[in-house]
Order: sequence, then structure tokens, then C-alpha cells
Amino acid sequence: MDYPFYVFGSQSSVDYDVVVFANRLGTTKENQDFCNQQAQHLEIFFNTRNLPFKKINTNIAILENGIITAVHKGTPDELNNSVLYTYSLHKQFYPLSITRAVERNWQLKMLRACRTILSFYTRTAIRSDIKLALQGDLDVKLPVLENLDLTQWTEFHKNDPQDCWKTIAFQLGQALGLLDKKELYTKEDIIRYLPELSVFLYRQTTQADLLILQNFKQLFIRQLRKVRPLFIQLTEISDDL
Repeated sequence: MDYPFYVFGSQSSVDYDVVVFANRLGTTKENQDFCNQQAQHLEIFFNTRNLPFKKINTNIAILENGIITAVHKGTPDELNNSVLYTYSLHKQFYPLSITRAVERNWQLKMLRACRTILSFYTRTAIRSDIKLALQGDLDVKLPVLENLDLTQWTEFHKNDPQDCWKTIAFQLGQALGLLDKKELYTKEDIIRYLPELSVFLYRQTTQADLLILQNFKQLFIRQLRKVRPLFIQLTEISDDL
């Protein structure tokens, strides 16, 4: 069975970010197996059409009444708007069926940004604090994230440090933008908003640059503390989010 799909995200991405549309979601394992299977199919599909070879990151979504209502990875609101706003930046093989933007769940985005950053440091000397923070709500995460010094850690187990710093910078840029009522879905969007993050987003980080990332992380925490009284949701809804 052929499944419709869209390429989305930054035009300059070194990967293909692809969302595949299915009729339903399964268990986490079923979804991951499906993503892996689709990535293999897409690699052949792109290759036969002479597209540049890149790693393929696949996600699954459900589309109803012109909007994304459920996803395997991430959140429906962010993926919906990201695809809608970046569809035209990529060669596509299916017409766009997303018909409108949706309101962003900014509180969930802040929680996810905190969790994403913390998750890179689970194998450091402060892993016990990190793991407790990952299991806790926003009020548990914030002090641990505040005390995390990004300049101290340059090893990320099996992960490429440049990829980790890029992801952290992207999350910080998106989160700070959303707090400023700006939706940012590409590296270029974030660089226009926060030019200092460009070195991280283009994977050109040196250890001396980490102080910049640390300062933006601290700015993010200060901004979060300002809006903390507005939070209704202090935990993510599901581990699959």
C-alpha cells in the first residue's frame, strides 16, 4: 500500500524530514517499525528520482478535516503548522491536504523543550538529577535545567555532539520564539530571529561557543519563570509525545 507523504522543515536540512499519513496509529513499537519500513521505501523512491542522498527521518500522522490530529512523534499542532508553512520549500509528490494552521499549545512546547535538552545529559555525572527531572513536572525540571552548565559537557555517548547542540539550539529558538508569539519552523527562521544560534544550527560549534548556548538556555529559563503562573499543564500528556 502506498501512503501519501510530505517532506517538511528547513530547506537546507542535511536530512529529509518526512511525515507519512496513515489511517491509524499503533503501539509505540508498531509505529517505530512502520517508520523504519517507510524510510526504506522512501530511500528507494528518492533514489529512483535522482534526489540527493540524505538520512530520512520519518514520522506518522493522522489527517482529519484538513488538519493533523494525531502523531507518532512530537505534537499534532507543531507538525501541522510546520508542514503547512514549509511544504513549498521542498520537492513534493502529493498535493497539500492540510488546509489551515492550528493554535499552538505553547505550554506543551515549553515542557518538551525542557525534556529534550535534559535528555541529552542522562549519561553525565549529574544523571541522577537529570533522570528525576525527566520524571517530574515543570517545577522539578526547571531548577535542574537551570543548574545544568552546558559548557561542561562535550561528550554525548553515541550521539554526535554537533547534532546534539543543533537540536538544543533549535528547541531553544523555537521555544523563545513561541513565547514571543513567533512560530519558527526552519533553521533560517530561527537565525533571522536569533542570529547568535547560527553556529549551532549549522553544526559548526566549538567549545568556546557553548557559553552562547548556555546563555540562551538561561534566558529561556528566565522567560519560563515569568510565564509560570499562566501554566495549566505542568506535565506532558503522554510518554509518546
